[in-house]
Amino acid sequence: MKTKKCSRCGKVKPLSEFHKHCRNPDGLKYACKECIRAARQTPEAKLIDAANSRKWRAANREKNREFMRSYMREYRRKNKEKCAEIARRYYLKTKKEREAKEA
Repeated sequence: MKTKKCSRCGKVKPLSEFHKHCRNPDGLKYACKECIRAARQTPEAKLIDAANSRKWRAANREKNREFMRSYMREYRRKNKEKCAEIARRYYLKTKKEREAKEA
């Protein structure tokens, strides 16, 4: 059984106790699931995460908007049939709602 040492608690644990992270050399996060869960549950961490998210979104609003546009354009190009089916279902649903309002 392979093991790894958690960078936060310092305990040696099996690899199944670590989340995956593709950018790390071994493909796993440095801290174990338990330590990450504990850190995310503190009220201070939740406030900091929310504040950082708001700051990042405000600073990168246009960049993020452009990224999402290009991402969605590419997704629609690759999944034409799926997008057409979704659009068709949405059209039929709204058509029924419009007809119900008129009646």
